[in-house]
Amino acid sequence: MDRRNVMVFSSLMFLAAAAFAQDALQAVKSKQLDQLQVAPGLSAYKKVLIDPSKAEVHPGWMRSMNDGLGGPKVKRADVDRIAKESAKGLDMFVAPAFKANGYEIVTAPGPGVMRIAASANEIYVNAPDTNQPGVMSATEDAGTARMRLVATDSVSGKPLARTEHKLTASGATGSPTRATNVSNRFWFGNAFERWAVNVAKELQAATPPAPKS
Repeated sequence: MDRRNVMVFSSLMFLAAAAFAQDALQAVKSKQLDQLQVAPGLSAYKKVLIDPSKAEVHPGWMRSMNDGLGGPKVKRADVDRIAKESAKGLDMFVAPAFKANGYEIVTAPGPGVMRIAASANEIYVNAPDTNQPGVMSATEDAGTARMRLVATDSVSGKPLARTEHKLTASGATGSPTRATNVSNRFWFGNAFERWAVNVAKELQAATPPAPKS
């Protein structure tokens, strides 16, 4: 890398760090989430506007599956289906989780309204069902996903909270069992629901640390 590129890279890193610092989010301890950052005044927000959830399959998943499968291969259509089903699954759980924790769900921006956007990223299904006769998939855990939620003031766009958590969609038996599209959706759905409940609880209870004197 030449000097000019180094200077450009350094400038970009500085701007990114400055932008992060300006959002005034403070890290707080969480028992349920890997990372939780909140802004002072978060507790004043009792209403939420929920954006449609987003989901993405791990970029290396299809290649990894196809390198390891001796039989039928997973296809791009499987990637698209998993992403679509995951986003739909998240949508089912986010609103009920926040409502159960005392938030009012609204449909338009306004004063005191927190806008939240949830996403499931790097989704990795351990044993995809290829729907081929005579081929059976089995796994102990359905897979993993990196979950994120970003909360902002619905009017100003000011950052209010950010969470990140890597979850495992675990089966109940603790031993390898047959995996199908239905069972994979079920176990990921269970994991998404637990995550949504944990996020809502943590945001509702979160208190930024007092400024250092």
